[in-house]
Amino acid sequence: MPSNFMALHAFKPKQIIKMIIKKTALITFFLILNHIFLAQINSDKKEKQQAILDTYLKQGAYQYHYLLQGWQTWIDKGLNEDSTIAYLWEMKALPYWKTQKYDLGIACYNKAVQFDRERNLGRRGYLRCIFQKNYDEGINYSNKSIASYKQFSDAKYYKGLCLLEKGDRASAIVLMTEAKKDFENGYSINEDDSFYEPYPYKVNWYMAKWTIPDYKE
Repeated sequence: MPSNFMALHAFKPKQIIKMIIKKTALITFFLILNHIFLAQINSDKKEKQQAILDTYLKQGAYQYHYLLQGWQTWIDKGLNEDSTIAYLWEMKALPYWKTQKYDLGIACYNKAVQFDRERNLGRRGYLRCIFQKNYDEGINYSNKSIASYKQFSDAKYYKGLCLLEKGDRASAIVLMTEAKKDFENGYSINEDDSFYEPYPYKVNWYMAKWTIPDYKE
Protein backbone atom coordinates (compact mmCIF):
# COMPACT_ATOMS: atom_id res chain seq x y z
CA MET A 1 0.00 0.00 0.00
CA PRO A 2 1.43 3.46 -0.93
CA SER A 3 3.07 5.34 1.94
CA ASN A 4 1.00 8.50 1.23
CA PHE A 5 -2.19 6.52 1.63
CA MET A 6 -0.91 5.00 4.89
CA ALA A 7 -0.05 8.45 6.23
CA LEU A 8 -3.47 9.79 5.27
CA HIS A 9 -5.18 6.72 6.74
CA ALA A 10 -3.64 7.54 10.14
CA PHE A 11 -5.87 10.63 10.41
CA LYS A 12 -9.51 10.61 11.44
CA PRO A 13 -12.14 11.76 8.88
CA LYS A 14 -12.69 15.08 10.68
CA GLN A 15 -8.95 15.75 10.65
CA ILE A 16 -8.78 14.98 6.93
CA ILE A 17 -11.67 17.37 6.23
CA LYS A 18 -9.95 20.13 8.23
CA MET A 19 -6.73 19.57 6.29
CA ILE A 20 -8.58 19.80 2.97
CA ILE A 21 -10.36 22.99 4.05
CA LYS A 22 -7.06 24.58 5.12
CA LYS A 23 -5.34 23.67 1.86
CA THR A 24 -8.33 24.90 -0.17
CA ALA A 25 -8.38 28.19 1.75
CA LEU A 26 -4.63 28.62 1.20
CA ILE A 27 -4.94 27.98 -2.55
CA THR A 28 -7.89 30.41 -2.76
CA PHE A 29 -5.89 33.04 -0.88
CA PHE A 30 -2.97 32.81 -3.29
CA LEU A 31 -5.30 32.89 -6.30
CA ILE A 32 -6.89 36.10 -4.97
CA LEU A 33 -3.45 37.63 -4.40
CA ASN A 34 -2.44 36.69 -7.94
CA HIS A 35 -5.62 38.23 -9.34
CA ILE A 36 -5.01 41.48 -7.42
CA PHE A 37 -1.40 41.54 -8.58
CA LEU A 38 -2.32 41.06 -12.25
CA ALA A 39 -5.09 43.67 -11.99
CA GLN A 40 -2.59 46.17 -10.60
CA ILE A 41 -0.14 45.43 -13.40
CA ASN A 42 -2.89 45.95 -16.02
CA SER A 43 -3.97 49.18 -14.34
CA ASP A 44 -0.40 50.50 -14.29
CA LYS A 45 0.06 49.51 -17.94
CA LYS A 46 -3.12 51.32 -19.00
CA GLU A 47 -2.04 54.46 -17.16
CA LYS A 48 1.37 54.39 -18.84
CA GLN A 49 -0.18 53.82 -22.25
CA GLN A 50 -2.65 56.65 -21.76
CA ALA A 51 0.24 58.95 -20.84
CA ILE A 52 1.98 57.94 -24.09
CA LEU A 53 -1.18 58.69 -26.08
CA ASP A 54 -1.51 62.07 -24.41
CA THR A 55 2.12 62.95 -25.14
CA TYR A 56 2.56 61.63 -28.67
CA LEU A 57 -0.95 62.02 -30.07
CA LYS A 58 -2.78 64.86 -28.32
CA GLN A 59 0.34 66.98 -27.81
CA GLY A 60 2.16 65.70 -30.89
CA ALA A 61 0.59 64.09 -33.96
CA TYR A 62 -2.77 65.85 -33.54
CA GLN A 63 -1.00 69.17 -34.04
CA TYR A 64 -0.45 68.15 -37.70
CA HIS A 65 -2.69 67.14 -40.57
CA TYR A 66 -2.47 63.37 -40.99
CA LEU A 67 -0.83 63.74 -44.42
CA LEU A 68 2.06 65.81 -43.04
CA GLN A 69 5.28 64.18 -41.91
CA GLY A 70 4.86 65.44 -38.35
CA TRP A 71 1.90 63.06 -37.95
CA GLN A 72 3.97 59.94 -38.62
CA THR A 73 7.02 61.27 -36.78
CA TRP A 74 5.13 61.67 -33.51
CA ILE A 75 3.30 58.37 -33.87
CA ASP A 76 6.59 56.57 -34.48
CA LYS A 77 7.97 58.17 -31.31
CA GLY A 78 4.99 56.80 -29.40
CA LEU A 79 5.50 53.33 -30.88
CA ASN A 80 9.15 53.48 -29.85
CA GLU A 81 7.91 53.99 -26.28
CA ASP A 82 5.37 51.14 -26.47
CA SER A 83 4.75 49.22 -29.68
CA THR A 84 1.82 47.28 -28.13
CA ILE A 85 -0.60 50.23 -28.21
CA ALA A 86 -3.13 49.25 -30.88
CA TYR A 87 -4.54 52.77 -31.26
CA LEU A 88 -1.14 54.10 -32.39
CA TRP A 89 -1.10 51.48 -35.15
CA GLU A 90 -4.61 52.54 -36.18
CA MET A 91 -3.52 56.16 -36.43
CA LYS A 92 -0.35 55.20 -38.29
CA ALA A 93 -2.53 53.44 -40.87
CA LEU A 94 -4.76 56.46 -41.54
CA PRO A 95 -2.49 58.31 -44.02
CA TYR A 96 -1.98 55.11 -45.98
CA TRP A 97 -5.70 54.71 -46.62
CA LYS A 98 -6.00 58.33 -47.66
CA THR A 99 -3.14 57.95 -50.15
CA GLN A 100 -4.31 54.52 -51.37
CA LYS A 101 -1.27 52.67 -50.01
CA TYR A 102 -3.52 49.86 -48.88
CA ASP A 103 -0.87 47.18 -48.33
CA LEU A 104 0.92 49.46 -45.85
CA GLY A 105 -2.39 50.26 -44.17
CA ILE A 106 -3.24 46.57 -43.80
CA ALA A 107 0.22 45.92 -42.33
CA CYS A 108 -0.49 48.50 -39.63
CA TYR A 109 -3.90 47.01 -38.98
CA ASN A 110 -2.41 43.56 -38.63
CA LYS A 111 -0.44 44.97 -35.69
CA ALA A 112 -3.55 46.70 -34.32
CA VAL A 113 -5.46 43.40 -34.41
CA GLN A 114 -2.55 41.67 -32.66
CA PHE A 115 -2.79 44.02 -29.68
CA ASP A 116 -6.56 44.69 -29.61
CA ARG A 117 -8.44 41.97 -31.46
CA GLU A 118 -11.92 42.96 -30.26
CA ARG A 119 -11.65 46.53 -31.51
CA ASN A 120 -9.84 45.97 -34.79
CA LEU A 121 -10.67 42.57 -36.30
CA GLY A 122 -13.93 43.71 -37.87
CA ARG A 123 -12.36 46.96 -39.06
CA ARG A 124 -9.64 45.11 -40.91
CA GLY A 125 -12.40 43.22 -42.71
CA TYR A 126 -14.01 46.55 -43.60
CA LEU A 127 -10.74 47.84 -45.04
CA ARG A 128 -10.34 44.73 -47.14
CA CYS A 129 -13.89 45.14 -48.39
CA ILE A 130 -14.09 48.87 -49.10
CA PHE A 131 -10.58 49.89 -50.06
CA GLN A 132 -9.06 46.77 -51.56
CA LYS A 133 -12.37 45.41 -52.87
CA ASN A 134 -11.27 42.00 -51.66
CA TYR A 135 -14.74 40.74 -50.83
CA ASP A 136 -13.78 37.17 -49.95
CA GLU A 137 -11.22 38.33 -47.40
CA GLY A 138 -13.66 40.98 -46.17
CA ILE A 139 -16.20 38.23 -45.48
CA ASN A 140 -13.55 36.07 -43.83
CA TYR A 141 -12.43 38.79 -41.42
CA SER A 142 -16.03 39.76 -40.69
CA ASN A 143 -16.87 36.14 -39.90
CA LYS A 144 -13.98 35.96 -37.42
CA SER A 145 -15.16 39.14 -35.75
CA ILE A 146 -18.80 38.02 -35.61
CA ALA A 147 -17.75 34.62 -34.23
CA SER A 148 -16.18 36.38 -31.26
CA TYR A 149 -18.70 39.23 -30.91
CA LYS A 150 -22.00 37.93 -32.18
CA GLN A 151 -23.84 41.28 -32.15
CA PHE A 152 -21.12 43.40 -33.75
CA SER A 153 -23.33 45.49 -36.01
CA ASP A 154 -20.53 47.13 -38.02
CA ALA A 155 -18.91 43.80 -38.95
CA LYS A 156 -22.29 42.36 -39.99
CA TYR A 157 -23.07 45.40 -42.13
CA TYR A 158 -19.76 45.25 -44.01
CA LYS A 159 -20.12 41.52 -44.52
CA GLY A 160 -23.53 42.30 -46.00
CA LEU A 161 -21.95 44.78 -48.42
CA CYS A 162 -19.46 42.10 -49.49
CA LEU A 163 -22.29 39.64 -50.07
CA LEU A 164 -24.11 42.23 -52.18
CA GLU A 165 -21.02 42.74 -54.32
CA LYS A 166 -20.77 38.97 -54.78
CA GLY A 167 -24.41 38.79 -55.87
CA ASP A 168 -25.89 37.11 -52.78
CA ARG A 169 -28.71 39.63 -52.36
CA ALA A 170 -30.96 37.54 -50.12
CA SER A 171 -28.24 36.79 -47.53
CA ALA A 172 -27.12 40.40 -47.61
CA ILE A 173 -30.62 41.67 -46.79
CA VAL A 174 -30.95 39.30 -43.83
CA LEU A 175 -27.53 40.18 -42.41
CA MET A 176 -27.75 43.95 -42.93
CA THR A 177 -31.22 44.07 -41.38
CA GLU A 178 -29.91 42.11 -38.39
CA ALA A 179 -26.95 44.51 -38.15
CA LYS A 180 -29.30 47.50 -37.99
CA LYS A 181 -31.21 45.88 -35.10
CA ASP A 182 -27.95 45.18 -33.25
CA PHE A 183 -26.92 48.81 -33.72
CA GLU A 184 -30.26 49.99 -32.32
CA ASN A 185 -29.57 47.79 -29.28
CA GLY A 186 -26.24 49.56 -28.74
CA TYR A 187 -23.77 47.15 -30.33
CA SER A 188 -21.41 49.33 -32.37
CA ILE A 189 -17.96 50.97 -32.43
CA ASN A 190 -17.45 53.72 -29.86
CA GLU A 191 -15.14 56.41 -31.21
CA ASP A 192 -14.50 58.84 -28.36
CA ASP A 193 -11.11 59.94 -29.66
CA SER A 194 -11.95 60.91 -33.25
CA PHE A 195 -10.41 64.36 -33.30
CA TYR A 196 -10.13 65.05 -37.00
CA GLU A 197 -13.14 63.57 -38.76
CA PRO A 198 -15.86 60.95 -38.30
CA TYR A 199 -14.09 57.63 -37.99
CA PRO A 200 -14.22 56.02 -41.44
CA TYR A 201 -14.95 52.47 -40.24
CA LYS A 202 -18.03 53.15 -38.14
CA VAL A 203 -21.33 52.67 -39.94
CA ASN A 204 -23.42 55.82 -40.28
CA TRP A 205 -26.83 54.18 -40.01
CA TYR A 206 -28.71 57.36 -40.85
CA MET A 207 -27.45 56.85 -44.41
CA ALA A 208 -26.38 53.20 -44.39
CA LYS A 209 -29.92 51.90 -43.85
CA TRP A 210 -30.79 53.01 -47.37
CA THR A 211 -28.12 50.66 -48.78
CA ILE A 212 -30.11 47.68 -47.54
CA PRO A 213 -32.02 46.36 -50.57
CA ASP A 214 -35.79 46.92 -50.34
CA TYR A 215 -35.39 48.85 -47.08
CA LYS A 216 -38.45 50.74 -45.86
CA GLU A 217 -38.97 52.92 -42.79
